Formats: sequence, C-alpha cells, structure tokens
Amino acid sequence: MSILVEVKRLLREKQINPKKRLGQNFLVNSLVYNNIIQAAKLNEDDWVLEIGAGFGFLTKLLAQRVFKVVTIEIDKEIVKIIKKQLEGFKNIEIIEGDILKLDLRLIIPKGQRIKVVANLPYYITTPIIFKLLQDKEFISCLTIMVQKEVGERIVAKPGSKDYGILSIMIQYHALVKKGMLVKNSCFFPSPKVDSVIINLEMLDKPRVFVNNETFFYNSVKGLFGQRRKMVINNLKQFKVLNNYDHDFIVRLLSGLNINPKLRPEKLSLEEIANLSNALSSLSTSSS
Repeated sequence: MSILVEVKRLLREKQINPKKRLGQNFLVNSLVYNNIIQAAKLNEDDWVLEIGAGFGFLTKLLAQRVFKVVTIEIDKEIVKIIKKQLEGFKNIEIIEGDILKLDLRLIIPKGQRIKVVANLPYYITTPIIFKLLQDKEFISCLTIMVQKEVGERIVAKPGSKDYGILSIMIQYHALVKKGMLVKNSCFFPSPKVDSVIINLEMLDKPRVFVNNETFFYNSVKGLFGQRRKMVINNLKQFKVLNNYDHDFIVRLLSGLNINPKLRPEKLSLEEIANLSNALSSLSTSSS
C-alpha cells in the first residue's frame, strides 16, 4: 500500500481533516523520506528529536536506525493514532505538546546531544529554528524540510536578495548544506509551494567571535530593520550612537573597512561581527 493511500485511509477512517492552522501537509513520497534519513547521517547510538510525527512513517524509519526517538506532536487526534501505529517500537517516546514550549533538558540524558529531524510547518518555521538555536548545546545537527523560499534565505550569501537576519543567525551557529528539492506534489494535501531539505551541522563554537551575543543579535536586527537603507543610516538609529555625530560613525566604519554607503545585505558575517564588537565596546566604555 502506498503512503498516499494509507494517509487517505487514516484520515477517512478517523474522520480527520488536515488542519491548515497547524500546517498539516503530510509527506507521502517514500523517496523523500529516504533522502531525509540519508541527510541526517544517523547511527545506532543516536538520540533523535522528531518535530511533527504526522502518521509516524518517518518515525518508524528513524527508530529502525537509532537508539532512541523522541517525537513531539501537537495534534491530540494524531497522537492517539500514532500511539497505536507505533506501539511495537520500544525506542520511541511520543510527547503531545508544542515544540516551542519543550524543555530539552527534561527529555535528554545529561551530556547527550541529539539530532533533530523535522518537516517544519510553514507558518511557524522561523520561531522553531530560533528556538533550536537557543538550545544548540543539546543539539549536534538539524535535518529540516522547509518552504523553498525559507531554504534560500538560510543558505544565502552576502549580496543576495535573500541574505538577511535568518541567514546570518543560522550561519553564525552552523555549517549549512542545501539538499533535495521537494515538489509540492509530494504532500497531501498539496501546499502551494515547494520545499527543500536543509542540513545544519552545529559548530562547537560560532563561526566568528563576538564579545556579546545579545548585542550581536540586536545589531543584526537593527541593521536589517530597513534593509534598503545604507548601513550608516541604519546605524544612526542605534541607541549606543545617539551621542555621536555623522563624522564619528563614518570614521568608525572606515576603521573597520566597511563602506558607509553599502546596504546591509552586502556585509559579510565577519564584517557584521566586527561592527557589533566595536559598538559593544563603545557601549561598555560609555556606561
């Protein structure tokens, strides 16, 4: 029986309608499932956190290859079904809940780092990614399927129209690799857009040095708040520079070999880090 036929049967028998508010588009292509498994580079000692169990097709494949799978599913009706579907597996733990509220310390043994595998709902992709980045100490890698447009933003390089906050934040923490393009026809019901598989290998330490991560994050958000403006014009909005004039900001940027007239998307991760460090030091010296 094909995955599509099985999904339709379960939906019909359990009288379930896919919920748009939860982004429920069920993956029904076995080739894509296998590609996700390969991209995750699993071994028998791994602990895997799966976000969004669906009807458990990927969960089963994961459980056959790793030591432990913890799968979190927010839909109560789906949880009831997969508990039945997966009852033969002793290495699967099913949690009914919201990934954004999950404390990984409660499910992972001390010292253990997990691999995350997820087909992320389009409507909440970015908050989930940022939540996982905040929990980076517990995670070794992420293999996620996201909307193609989001995937392009994740892997974007300086100078690209897709390069921005998401690109910088992720590339600061991880090595990024774009994988298989997944057509919308691989899902039921079919979404209006295609998806892509992205692998993020978490770095032991960030790609660039920053002396204050919170200040760095805020600097990135400030720089890209109005991305069509020149860097110098966006910097004038920074509180730390309130007491400094235009010429001072020009000299500050020139000292960092940054053209004041560039737009933020032209700045490399290293340049943004250097600018953030300079501003952070300025903030410390004036406080």
